[in-house]
Amino acid sequence: MQFIKHITLMTFVGVFVLGCESNENTSHQAMHEASSEHTMTASPKAKVETLLKEAKADLAVAIKEGYAWRDTGKMIKKAEAALAKEEYLKAESIAMAAKEQSKMAKIQQQQQSQVVAKMFK
Repeated sequence: MQFIKHITLMTFVGVFVLGCESNENTSHQAMHEASSEHTMTASPKAKVETLLKEAKADLAVAIKEGYAWRDTGKMIKKAEAALAKEEYLKAESIAMAAKEQSKMAKIQQQQQSQVVAKMFK
Protein backbone atom coordinates (compact mmCIF):
# COMPACT_ATOMS: atom_id res chain seq x y z
CA MET A 1 0.00 0.00 0.00
CA GLN A 2 2.85 2.39 0.82
CA PHE A 3 4.35 1.66 -2.60
CA ILE A 4 1.17 2.80 -4.36
CA LYS A 5 1.07 5.98 -2.28
CA HIS A 6 4.68 6.77 -3.17
CA ILE A 7 4.11 6.09 -6.86
CA THR A 8 1.02 8.30 -6.89
CA LEU A 9 2.89 11.10 -5.15
CA MET A 10 5.82 10.78 -7.54
CA THR A 11 3.42 10.91 -10.50
CA PHE A 12 1.84 14.14 -9.37
CA VAL A 13 5.21 15.70 -8.58
CA GLY A 14 6.49 14.66 -12.01
CA VAL A 15 3.48 16.12 -13.78
CA PHE A 16 3.81 19.32 -11.79
CA VAL A 17 7.47 19.65 -12.72
CA LEU A 18 6.72 18.95 -16.38
CA GLY A 19 3.96 21.54 -16.32
CA CYS A 20 6.24 24.12 -14.75
CA GLU A 21 8.85 23.56 -17.43
CA SER A 22 6.46 24.58 -20.19
CA ASN A 23 7.39 27.80 -21.91
CA GLU A 24 5.30 30.60 -20.43
CA ASN A 25 6.02 32.77 -23.46
CA THR A 26 4.17 30.25 -25.59
CA SER A 27 0.96 30.64 -23.61
CA HIS A 28 1.27 34.43 -23.61
CA GLN A 29 1.95 34.36 -27.35
CA ALA A 30 -1.14 32.19 -27.88
CA MET A 31 -3.24 34.62 -25.86
CA HIS A 32 -1.91 37.54 -27.91
CA GLU A 33 -2.63 35.74 -31.17
CA ALA A 34 -6.15 34.92 -30.04
CA SER A 35 -6.65 38.55 -29.13
CA SER A 36 -5.33 39.67 -32.51
CA GLU A 37 -7.82 37.45 -34.32
CA HIS A 38 -10.71 39.14 -32.55
CA THR A 39 -9.53 42.73 -32.83
CA MET A 40 -9.49 43.09 -36.59
CA THR A 41 -13.01 44.43 -37.18
CA ALA A 42 -15.22 43.55 -34.23
CA SER A 43 -16.58 46.04 -31.76
CA PRO A 44 -15.27 45.63 -28.21
CA LYS A 45 -18.57 44.14 -27.09
CA ALA A 46 -18.74 41.68 -30.01
CA LYS A 47 -15.12 40.70 -29.46
CA VAL A 48 -15.77 39.86 -25.79
CA GLU A 49 -18.98 38.03 -26.64
CA THR A 50 -17.05 35.87 -29.13
CA LEU A 51 -14.32 35.15 -26.58
CA LEU A 52 -16.93 34.21 -23.98
CA LYS A 53 -18.68 31.90 -26.43
CA GLU A 54 -15.35 30.17 -27.15
CA ALA A 55 -14.42 30.00 -23.46
CA LYS A 56 -17.78 28.42 -22.62
CA ALA A 57 -17.37 25.86 -25.42
CA ASP A 58 -13.86 24.98 -24.26
CA LEU A 59 -15.10 24.62 -20.67
CA ALA A 60 -17.99 22.40 -21.75
CA VAL A 61 -15.55 20.03 -23.45
CA ALA A 62 -13.27 20.06 -20.41
CA ILE A 63 -16.17 19.25 -18.09
CA LYS A 64 -17.44 16.49 -20.38
CA GLU A 65 -14.00 14.88 -20.58
CA GLY A 66 -13.30 15.35 -16.87
CA TYR A 67 -10.30 17.67 -16.83
CA ALA A 68 -11.83 21.08 -16.13
CA TRP A 69 -10.08 23.27 -13.61
CA ARG A 70 -11.95 24.58 -10.60
CA ASP A 71 -11.94 28.32 -11.35
CA THR A 72 -12.57 28.45 -15.11
CA GLY A 73 -16.34 28.68 -14.74
CA LYS A 74 -15.97 31.38 -12.09
CA MET A 75 -13.75 33.34 -14.45
CA ILE A 76 -16.35 33.15 -17.20
CA LYS A 77 -18.99 34.52 -14.81
CA LYS A 78 -16.66 37.39 -13.86
CA ALA A 79 -16.07 38.17 -17.53
CA GLU A 80 -19.83 38.18 -18.14
CA ALA A 81 -20.32 40.56 -15.21
CA ALA A 82 -17.63 42.88 -16.54
CA LEU A 83 -19.24 42.76 -19.98
CA ALA A 84 -22.61 43.68 -18.46
CA LYS A 85 -20.94 46.72 -16.86
CA GLU A 86 -19.39 47.58 -20.25
CA GLU A 87 -15.88 47.02 -18.86
CA TYR A 88 -14.72 45.54 -22.15
CA LEU A 89 -10.98 45.37 -21.52
CA LYS A 90 -11.48 43.67 -18.17
CA ALA A 91 -14.02 41.26 -19.63
CA GLU A 92 -11.72 40.46 -22.56
CA SER A 93 -8.76 39.80 -20.30
CA ILE A 94 -10.74 37.48 -18.01
CA ALA A 95 -12.37 35.63 -20.93
CA MET A 96 -8.98 35.07 -22.57
CA ALA A 97 -7.60 33.76 -19.29
CA ALA A 98 -10.54 31.36 -18.98
CA LYS A 99 -9.91 30.06 -22.50
CA GLU A 100 -6.24 29.60 -21.66
CA GLN A 101 -7.14 27.70 -18.49
CA SER A 102 -9.18 25.20 -20.48
CA LYS A 103 -6.29 24.70 -22.90
CA MET A 104 -3.81 24.25 -20.07
CA ALA A 105 -6.16 21.84 -18.29
CA LYS A 106 -6.25 19.69 -21.42
CA ILE A 107 -2.45 19.73 -21.64
CA GLN A 108 -2.21 18.77 -17.98
CA GLN A 109 -4.65 15.90 -18.48
CA GLN A 110 -2.64 14.62 -21.47
CA GLN A 111 0.64 14.82 -19.56
CA GLN A 112 -0.80 13.03 -16.55
CA SER A 113 -2.21 10.29 -18.78
CA GLN A 114 1.20 9.81 -20.38
CA VAL A 115 2.94 9.58 -17.02
CA VAL A 116 0.44 7.08 -15.67
CA ALA A 117 0.60 5.03 -18.88
CA LYS A 118 4.39 4.85 -18.63
CA MET A 119 4.22 3.81 -14.97
CA PHE A 120 2.00 0.83 -15.69
CA LYS A 121 3.76 -0.43 -18.82
